[in-house]
Amino acid sequence: MSLTSSRVRQLKKAREAQAKKLEAKKNDKKRKINEVINEIYETNLDLNLVTKLPKLSKEQTQLIFSVQQLSEEELNVHNKSQIQPFKKKLKSIFQANKREYASNTIWLATSISQIGQISLRSTVECMQQDISTLHTNAQIHQAIMAPSFGVLVDKST
Repeated sequence: MSLTSSRVRQLKKAREAQAKKLEAKKNDKKRKINEVINEIYETNLDLNLVTKLPKLSKEQTQLIFSVQQLSEEELNVHNKSQIQPFKKKLKSIFQANKREYASNTIWLATSISQIGQISLRSTVECMQQDISTLHTNAQIHQAIMAPSFGVLVDKST
């Protein structure tokens, strides 16, 4: 009896091994099918994008092109040798000369300041506060950069 029971055990192990092989083949086929499905899905997405691209209006394509160029210009702006011309260009746009701002600059500042404001007077007050803060910051910067600092006192008063 021991001979037949050992034979039965061997047959049982052989069936289990064969079942494992079949399961592995089945899983491999499933994996390959999923890869093909994913590849088809990705190509379908690419195809949808390509078909939608001509539908974009001319303005949208120009906008995309300008945004792409912005990143290139940012790289150029980060170059130290080009920072000074960039600052000069900005100042020439916003300042007519050293003491006066351009009318477009004042209009822009007023428009920005009036967002959420009740009247022109409150806008002017906010603008004066901003200008005085900027002036104070400029004076502090000059004082820091100066090799010496002094205070002038007038005794006549």
